[in-house]
Amino acid sequence: MANSGSRSRSKRENSKILQSLMFKNPGKKVAEFANFKPEESEREKRKLRRLQEEEHQRHLQNRTMYDANGHLSSTGQDLCDCLGKDCPGCHYPCKDCGSIKCGPVCRCKRKWVFDLIEDEGQTYCVRY
Repeated sequence: MANSGSRSRSKRENSKILQSLMFKNPGKKVAEFANFKPEESEREKRKLRRLQEEEHQRHLQNRTMYDANGHLSSTGQDLCDCLGKDCPGCHYPCKDCGSIKCGPVCRCKRKWVFDLIEDEGQTYCVRY
């Protein structure tokens, strides 16, 4: 009888070993992984979008609005900081370049531009 008990135990052990050695079909996970293309993944697309946005922001930050002479880089106009198109210059001479069209900050190589001037005492508004 002791012999039959050890036989059944060895049969169970053998069947467990055989099951562990058998091929287990992983299903569609392997098929999905085989078709996986990292360059087309959503994560990679988000990363590329983020890098493009960062590069665009860096480009905007480094872009100067005025050239070395104080003229607008986009149009070449010599526009006074009061935004008057026909203004000959209404500010004190600039400490850096001597222009009377510079406001409190010199226009030469400046990275920003006045886009709106509102006067609370008047009823007009000047836009760039």
